[in-house]
Amino acid sequence: MEIVPLEAIELLEKSLSDSCSICREESREKAFRLLDASLLPGRLVRSVGEDRFQLAPGGENELALSSLAQGAIDVTFRFHTPLSRLAGIADSDLTGEETAAVVRSAPEGSRFRGVIEIVPFAYGDGEAFLFSRPERRLRIECRLLELAAD
Repeated sequence: MEIVPLEAIELLEKSLSDSCSICREESREKAFRLLDASLLPGRLVRSVGEDRFQLAPGGENELALSSLAQGAIDVTFRFHTPLSRLAGIADSDLTGEETAAVVRSAPEGSRFRGVIEIVPFAYGDGEAFLFSRPERRLRIECRLLELAAD
């Protein structure tokens, strides 16, 4: 099963470029339904084989997964800690500072193997994600369970 359905990414891309405002909204709504069906809180995402997590450019506490570099929409996973979190993330869904330090102390370009868990986000566009139109970024909220630098 795909982590993020390619059809959802294509619909988000269409929602940014379509000249018809009603069509843009319909594409966005359909993409959000597909994403909600796929990005269920509690779902685990693992690095497998050569597919690794890496620091996402321009995002605090954000990782990208190399297999999700699909084009015009950036897909990232944002983790939260007690010292760096958004409203709408439960205490039980926070990443420990020790695990977060592995990412924060890594040099640019570092790659990581590990496991993350998708967590609910009370103020998102879906149950566990937020789409930023100006940044062209789909941000999936998560908690780091296991992470080690390559």
